Amino acid sequence: MPYVSMVSPRLPFAVVLGLCLLVPSRSHAQLPSRDSALHVADALAPRPTVPHVTLTGWMNRRRRALLDQHNAFGDRTYDRGVFRHITPKMDREYALDMTTYRFSPFETATWRRLNSGLRVRVGSIVRAEWAFVTDIKHTAALADDHTLRIDATLQQDATAERSLLEFSYDWRVEGRHHVGVRHTISQYKPDFDASVYYQYGSSLTGRARVEFTMMDAYHDFIFKTLGVSEKDETYVRSYQQHPYLGRIALETPDQYALRAEVHAGWQPESALVVQSQLDSDYRYRNREATHFFGALVEYNAGPVTGGLIVQRDKSSLHRTGLRSAVTSDYSTTQRFQRGGAFLLGTWGPFVGEAWFFLEDYYDRQEGEDFSLSTISRSMDYTEYRKNYRARFAYMPSPTGFYGSVEYLAMSRRLGSNPWIMGNEWTNHWYSLAPSNYRLSNVIGYRFAQGAVEVGINYDLDGDEHYKAEPDYRKKRFDNGFVRFVTSW
Repeated sequence: MPYVSMVSPRLPFAVVLGLCLLVPSRSHAQLPSRDSALHVADALAPRPTVPHVTLTGWMNRRRRALLDQHNAFGDRTYDRGVFRHITPKMDREYALDMTTYRFSPFETATWRRLNSGLRVRVGSIVRAEWAFVTDIKHTAALADDHTLRIDATLQQDATAERSLLEFSYDWRVEGRHHVGVRHTISQYKPDFDASVYYQYGSSLTGRARVEFTMMDAYHDFIFKTLGVSEKDETYVRSYQQHPYLGRIALETPDQYALRAEVHAGWQPESALVVQSQLDSDYRYRNREATHFFGALVEYNAGPVTGGLIVQRDKSSLHRTGLRSAVTSDYSTTQRFQRGGAFLLGTWGPFVGEAWFFLEDYYDRQEGEDFSLSTISRSMDYTEYRKNYRARFAYMPSPTGFYGSVEYLAMSRRLGSNPWIMGNEWTNHWYSLAPSNYRLSNVIGYRFAQGAVEVGINYDLDGDEHYKAEPDYRKKRFDNGFVRFVTSW
């Protein structure tokens, strides 16, 4: 059974834009008014007046990885972790690329306050391919205290190729009390998910949110009740224990100088049986469990904002053959965690931003039979990182041109057997010179309803680990990227 199955996204985003245009954002019922100090361009290039950071972007990426596994790298058969920290499509600089291209927690803090908008990040990862993510959201007032929100994500990178829609209905029952339902839609029907939630409060009063998601809500109905042809699905799947995701989010009020956030998600153990429709003896079971946790505390002291962040995610899988054609019996566990600090300061039109994280990742595998595994033996892969990011920007006015220079570094220390990834699995994973350093040079333009910027990266390490090659030349151009955000 192949473990790599990249499904091209086919959901046309023109439909989403059409819905955003056809569904009025305001009728007799009104959406919450936008903060008069909020500038859309701060969702791309934050000014000193943006006081807060948020982990909601990180949390949403973890939630999306759990809910849309079919369109992630390797499909549901992938056994190197739900969150895809390492895939064969990643080279040694991929993690640094994502740090460069991804919207920061400062930028996401403004993005989440917009009722409707679009943001795009496009960055080169190899000579012939981009990694890009497009987010679209639109909020429409249906009636007093009733709103509909549409979220769409188009993603194509080394972790997934997905087109995912999520519709959310929110009812403000009374005062600060909200209840709602959410539902995902993608090309693959068995991967639909349904959620219910309760939320208390707002950004002004602080928030508490509890959410329960039935993952793959119609999975067994499609495979067991309706049935699917072997021409469409070689393998049918059924749950012995259905997967559920519980999630909580706690946030203190925005108006205070001292602020904190906590996000946590937990998927208890599920059990999925996979059966071939062409061979009755081909049958096995996956037992999976996952969790993630993130927390931050920050203090805003006028021209300076600083704080601490802790993040962690973990997934585990036990795969067991149930009939004679599958003899596999092994377990895998992947865990990533990091902790660090950040600082944002300003002096006139100049903005300085600094981030530092200590990170570690491990991937462990053990068992008796690895015939269905991506790696054919026991392993204990460990990686330690120091992640540095420092940015200096000049923003003379709320609108107009701006520029920035950013230093990024990913210093890695590999465990006792770093070659297992390259020898057993990927063809271009690093075993030499795993640390990378670059300068990112950016020029951008802020306008009333958004911002756009273009960046060119300068390679400080010059890829010197290749210098033994006959045609070696130091490589200084280290990819480029474009980012864009707008709101309506």
